[in-house]
Amino acid sequence: MSKRPFDLNAALRGRMVLAESLFADLRRLSADGVGVTRAPYSEKETAAHDLLAQAARSVGLEVEADFAKNTYLVLRGHDRTRPAVIIGSHLDSVVCGGNYDGAAGVIAGLVTVAAMIDSARRPAIDIKVMAIRAEEGTWFGLDHIGSRAALGELPAEELKALRVDSKRPLRQHMLETGCDLELIQSKKRFLEAGSTRAYFELHIEQGPVLEQAKVPVGIVTGGSQIIGSSSSASDMAINVAMIFAMLNVALAGFNLLPLYPLDGGRVADLIVGAIGGKHGAKPQKAFRIATGALFLVIVASVIIGDCFSLAFSHR
Repeated sequence: MSKRPFDLNAALRGRMVLAESLFADLRRLSADGVGVTRAPYSEKETAAHDLLAQAARSVGLEVEADFAKNTYLVLRGHDRTRPAVIIGSHLDSVVCGGNYDGAAGVIAGLVTVAAMIDSARRPAIDIKVMAIRAEEGTWFGLDHIGSRAALGELPAEELKALRVDSKRPLRQHMLETGCDLELIQSKKRFLEAGSTRAYFELHIEQGPVLEQAKVPVGIVTGGSQIIGSSSSASDMAINVAMIFAMLNVALAGFNLLPLYPLDGGRVADLIVGAIGGKHGAKPQKAFRIATGALFLVIVASVIIGDCFSLAFSHR
């Protein structure tokens, strides 16, 4: 029996109230009079993680935390033995930061999996929304603390770094948040090699390209630096290429768009058109469009290696 057509617009519109509520709550709990401030391993950063965890449970997701207190909002798939897809971003901020910086990626991930649940489609593999701790480098003079800890790549000597506002070491702040420093110092990996099929991050643009072009969303098809071994970098490049090659299959399978030979720019154009985007869209609409793009790319990543068949079924 064939699946009914999937209305991505309706699925996303149905969850925009959740997104708007979460953005409002995040602003309220961390407003500083100018923007928002959530220092890493602070009460406000923890409150942001608790807020997203509560929202995740309310839509039927499981919630996990690693030993660095990164939070994972998990939609279980049919086959939990296979590598998962991770959607991630950070919930800490710079001083007087923007409310969409980092948080937009986590909320978009939550909206994406909630839309899957609402449409009665369950993935073949786990999809995890990762809310990352301590991404911003301005507080301890260190970048990507939470993600490096999850990968077993946080050197023990960095735990001595002082946070600029409290003048207390990272070690103390992590202990107060409930982190397991013994496992972190032993270089234990929470995200094991081979456990993740792909990682995606929706993020605000921190440059002028989209603004000057007056377009609400873009898809990055390459980067200037990849952290990791040369083999890891090569594998990632292959995965990205396969994702965009397969995206047209996902679009056709969900009855959204006809098949096209797509590159990254064409993907963005078609997604904006399909979801009703306009040039110069307001932030709320741009967020919905970008979340739709994220949804489609996640679908594409799930079907890679699955004999070109959609990896979703009705529950």
